[in-house]
Amino acid sequence: MGFLDRLIKRASFDWCKPCAEEMITRQKQLFLVPVFVGYQRPPDDADYFTKNLVPIDTKKDIPTGQYACGGKMLVCPSCGKTIVSLEYFLAVRDNEMVECYYHFKNGELDSLFSAYTMV
Repeated sequence: MGFLDRLIKRASFDWCKPCAEEMITRQKQLFLVPVFVGYQRPPDDADYFTKNLVPIDTKKDIPTGQYACGGKMLVCPSCGKTIVSLEYFLAVRDNEMVECYYHFKNGELDSLFSAYTMV
């Protein structure tokens, strides 16, 4: 069972592959995306997100028909490597209709989180 556990951990985005340790959540932030219902989802380009994501405080701040992202910065407790995970969703009647996930593993979106104090 040990080999299978290691294999699953290495395949999961929230595990540090070199250290084989589970990453911990350092920061969370909710972002508004300038995309409305009926338009394509945004490209999986980090530059698009750094230029267009607008931080918001609560889900109540999301206008009807507009998409949002739940952002999470993960950090490895051993080596300090960071991963930013974005959950792209549309808020519908107090539910999140998740469309896709984006994972940035090379520090492309770390700057989105450096300016904010999060839980």
